[in-house]
Amino acid sequence: ITYSIQTIAEAGDNIAKLMNVYGLSMNEVQGLGDSINHLSDNSAAKASQIVETLGRVGGIAKVFGLTSVQAGALSSAFIALGKPPEVAATAINSLLLKLKTADKQGDKFREALRGIGLDATELKNSVDKDAQGALSNFLKTLEKLDKTEQMGVLSDLFGAEFKIGRAHV
Repeated sequence: ITYSIQTIAEAGDNIAKLMNVYGLSMNEVQGLGDSINHLSDNSAAKASQIVETLGRVGGIAKVFGLTSVQAGALSSAFIALGKPPEVAATAINSLLLKLKTADKQGDKFREALRGIGLDATELKNSVDKDAQGALSNFLKTLEKLDKTEQMGVLSDLFGAEFKIGRAHV
């Protein structure tokens, strides 16, 4: 992770927190740093924003089953949509929590899933077996919808309070 001289102490604190939250070794931290730098160099998200978001989503991302690198990529994607780290983190936490507990969500959530061809229990089981694969499949399913339909489904699934880009999460 690339930092200026003024933020070395902050970088050390952030690295220690990420190591703790994700249970990373020094080698794994190096790999995470490399991936954050790559994301920062190739997206609208800055490394410091990705690190901040990673710290905020670490607990649920780990329980969901994402690696730190996968959570970093998801963080970068949300930030690149123009949201500050705290808003991106809130939306990611909501997304991951609801998908992880899809079988426990209410009727509106389950109905919205059925409307796009997904079953809540199957989705939850899919997350348990392959978190990244389930998340990717869920997002690909949403991507196939007409933009107007996407916003309605996302609102039904996650509420209107999590605006991301043109859609709601």
